[in-house]
Amino acid sequence: MLDDSELDNLPEDPALQFVQLEKKLRSTLENNIRQIENGYGSDLYYLQYMNHVAALAVELQIPDLLDLKVPNTSEKLYDAHIMFIQRVDFFNMRIRIRASRERKENSVSLSEKSKAKIRHYLQQIPPLIDRLDVTESKRASLRNKTHNLMLAVEQERTGLAHVGAILLEVTGLGRKAAKDLKPLKDLIDPVVREVAAAKDAEPPALQIPAPPRRIPGPMSRPPEVDKDDEISF
Repeated sequence: MLDDSELDNLPEDPALQFVQLEKKLRSTLENNIRQIENGYGSDLYYLQYMNHVAALAVELQIPDLLDLKVPNTSEKLYDAHIMFIQRVDFFNMRIRIRASRERKENSVSLSEKSKAKIRHYLQQIPPLIDRLDVTESKRASLRNKTHNLMLAVEQERTGLAHVGAILLEVTGLGRKAAKDLKPLKDLIDPVVREVAAAKDAEPPALQIPAPPRRIPGPMSRPPEVDKDDEISF
């Protein structure tokens, strides 16, 4: 069974929500099955898992899984469960591959040289934030976004959203802080250029080729009529 804390901390994409929650439900099922002796009582756990997963598919409106059927107790539950799992696994794999591609498209791999340059610029930003003529909440927001970008730079791939977030935050400070913004922008602009250059240097994502065009075979020619033959009506 899922608790409220697990339901409250989910990605925005309904398909990814399904994948994450189904994984937890299956883990619970497997743990329950391991704890019973001789398989006695396993039917209840299989039914519980399938019922919850089918409910997720309906509530999250997963088109590929809206017709999932929960068998009644008179059916062979283990066999039904295997077929149920196969469909869920097929969907989950497709979504995980899609999510992996999207993560790669929305992130960049930085060299150690690029990371060192970006660290150099980001470490100079906090003192400038303290001097901005803005509200404390604005300063706190800018500090958080700077910190988040620093953490992101240390990852294997840096999310482009972190770069965009700090850029938008500075742009949105408005005219009131304009006199203090130039030193800040002078530090953020080279960060953006470094990230953009690294992204441009990455090979383009592989595109799934379109199915080959089917060329129709030669049409059969009608039989030739001997001109000397007499045509009767």
